[in-house]
Formats: sequence, structure tokens, C-alpha cells
Amino acid sequence: MNYQIFYHYKYYYKELIPPGWLEQDIRGFVEQFLGETPNYQKYNDMTGVLIRCEKELYRRLKINTQLLQGIMESYDDEIAKYEEIKIIENGDI
Repeated sequence: MNYQIFYHYKYYYKELIPPGWLEQDIRGFVEQFLGETPNYQKYNDMTGVLIRCEKELYRRLKINTQLLQGIMESYDDEIAKYEEIKIIENGDI
């Protein structure tokens, strides 16, 4: 997923593409990565990939992107619901 996101930013960020196209593609990569049955590890890995990719885009290409942060935060409610279900199933830590 990191490779896909970085590649799209590197080669399509400055292109004249329709608004939202890059975000739509990245969200597709995230959804594909999470699969049909996301779990704690997948959510954790997805979050880490988005953070690291954002940092690497800035380090190598000097691209400031809030898009990846926004995508990551858009999963906060979904992750919280998942955590609540697991607390009910397994008890709290």
C-alpha cells in the first residue's frame, strides 16, 4: 500500500486530474488493504503506512499532504466500533 500511494503521489500529484481522483484511488488502496474482515493488526498497519508514507513524501518530494492524515482519521469511528465489539467479546484490557 505504501508503494502504491507513494507512486501515485510522485507521478500524479501535479497532473491535471479531476478533483478527488487521487483521494479516491488512495481510499481504494486502503480498502483493498483492509479487506473484507479488518482486524486490529490491519487497522494498525494501515495507520502506520499512511503516517510513514506522508513523512516520506515530505522527505523525498517536499509534498505537504494532509490528505493521508485525513484518510487515516476518517477511519477513527470504524476502528472505535471495532474496539468496542472486541471489548464486549473479550473483556477490556
